[in-house]
Amino acid sequence: MSLPLVESDLAASFEASARTLENRYQDPGTFHAWFRARREAAGLHVERIPFDRLRGWRFDPVTGDLGHESGRFFQVIGCRVRVSRGAVAEWEQPIIRQPEVGVLGVLTRVTGGVRHFLMQAKAEPGNVGAVQLSPTVQATRSNYTRAHGGATPPYLEYFLERGHGRVLVDRLQSEQGARFLRKRNRNIIVEVDEEPEAHPDFRWLTLGEVRRLLARPSLVNMDARSVLANCPLPEADEGRSLHSVDELVGWITEQRSLHHVEVEPIPLGRTRAWRRTADELAHRDGRYFRVVAVEASAERREVARWTQPLLASVAPGLVGLVARRIRGAMHYLVQAKMEPGGPDGVEMAPTVSCSGPLDRYTAADRPPFLEAFLRPAAGRLLLDTVQSEEGGRFWRFENRNAILEVAGPPGAEEPEGYAWMTHGQILEFLRHGYCHMDLRSLLSAMVPGTP
Repeated sequence: MSLPLVESDLAASFEASARTLENRYQDPGTFHAWFRARREAAGLHVERIPFDRLRGWRFDPVTGDLGHESGRFFQVIGCRVRVSRGAVAEWEQPIIRQPEVGVLGVLTRVTGGVRHFLMQAKAEPGNVGAVQLSPTVQATRSNYTRAHGGATPPYLEYFLERGHGRVLVDRLQSEQGARFLRKRNRNIIVEVDEEPEAHPDFRWLTLGEVRRLLARPSLVNMDARSVLANCPLPEADEGRSLHSVDELVGWITEQRSLHHVEVEPIPLGRTRAWRRTADELAHRDGRYFRVVAVEASAERREVARWTQPLLASVAPGLVGLVARRIRGAMHYLVQAKMEPGGPDGVEMAPTVSCSGPLDRYTAADRPPFLEAFLRPAAGRLLLDTVQSEEGGRFWRFENRNAILEVAGPPGAEEPEGYAWMTHGQILEFLRHGYCHMDLRSLLSAMVPGTP
């Protein structure tokens, strides 16, 4: 059973780790040498290939859906989407269907009075930089049941079997609803007393070390950001929030009641405006994303050589939070966002969460507040970095992650569909599965009471 956020001693230990840049397990200065060595040892080689070179994958001759001959892993299907609010009321698109819950797990241990986390240098075919810092375990059900015929991921038993440690966090969190159809992963943090058997691809880090690494582009992967966003932290701004939690519950309930998304699965081969060539499936306007195929080999993966489809970006997108001090406490403008694959229709997302190219948006479909991040002269950037999406399903898919503090009257009116929330309030809603993946990505870089 997960522990409540209000358990102050536990939250304090996570906060202390977030502020600690000294590593009690290894010399912090050796991290990058270790990480470079792991990249070299991974021996990952990836190349784009035409679809007819995929092994085990095929387009269904009737529907055009792209799937594995085993029926496992995932499919790329088509869907027709209708939304009750937005610049575009209806469209069709490819989407990933993977009706299984994966495991994203991190082991933690307190040593020398400081909490550390066991992170993995993991190679994925779509990774920017080949290897990225990942959770202790990052596995789909197909992976950990060995549908690929490969080895079991190290340390998996700590997350699937009881009795190996104390479960601090255990929550279902969504994947990106714009690309996955109602996909969730189990985000787990397990505390151990004894250090597990060492493995060269794994390293203990404080939360502060990970947060510092998040300033580097595309080094900490999406799944690690998702899990670490769940870390319980103390509420630094209690009593100074613009809205109470009950008021915010009412706001998101109203948004989910008034606005809806209808998703109708359709054959991939019949999606309007999408065209398939020998080596990609892309939108006729050259926007949004593409479906491509790759062949990969790696020396330290469960399977040494394989082919698979991936989703590729057209250009980097933007994940941005507008911040403002209200009543002396930092607040963030959170959006009630509708996406076709969101498990609950509407999720709490950053102020701006959109795909690239950012200069292709017209006056009719431009996301609100986008201009503030493209020309941030009126504010101060608290965070501005580039992060990538998970390389097991996405091909070098990057987004700019930014937090922009703006000045203005404390009682600035909120646009419809947006609400000002403190960091602690966002964490409270995250506990119950309300927060979009992009919002969790930003949360992983934040510590209460600091930019």
